[in-house]
Amino acid sequence: MRVLIATNNQDKIKEIKEVLDDFEFFSLDDLGIKSDPVEDANTYEGNARIKAEAAKVLCPEGYAVLADDSGLSVESLDGAPGLYSARYAGINGEHPTYKDNCDKLLAALKGEKNRKAYFESDIVMILPDGKTLHTVGVCEGKIATEPRGKNGFGYDPIFLPKAHDYKYTMAQLPEGGKNAISHRGIALKKLKDLLDL
Repeated sequence: MRVLIATNNQDKIKEIKEVLDDFEFFSLDDLGIKSDPVEDANTYEGNARIKAEAAKVLCPEGYAVLADDSGLSVESLDGAPGLYSARYAGINGEHPTYKDNCDKLLAALKGEKNRKAYFESDIVMILPDGKTLHTVGVCEGKIATEPRGKNGFGYDPIFLPKAHDYKYTMAQLPEGGKNAISHRGIALKKLKDLLDL
């Protein structure tokens, strides 16, 4: 199956390709598609659907479209950054760097004892016949007091997954180790099951 990945985030594309190795993948750039819809839904699923549907209209016939929306929720911050995870430290609509977001979150949690958090990923896939699939992956953990590790992206250097007893950040896990336990890896594996791969 030919699958268009409806994102401009190269880090997400890399992870998706690593988990779903049964498909022939294409990026928006590969197909010359310009798609950057306004993500104004109030759920990850809603935003993933917006991205998938916008790209589906523009892509050639016979392609499936896959979109992901994901974020980090911190219990003591009432679920923030949540839907705004990617632009948490942004000013005037600008896209902050991964480091900017991590620094802002660490500052917000300075002196806070409750550092419980979880990542959520919602995957929406529109098949060539128009059928839509939706899966969810959640990874529980807590926020470290300082960044550690060089792998991964986003909040990975400050997220300690429960699956590894909070000993290592996501960014300290070896290549492929993150996909085995991550929110996106879990959601993509559920998608594989739905597709019976």
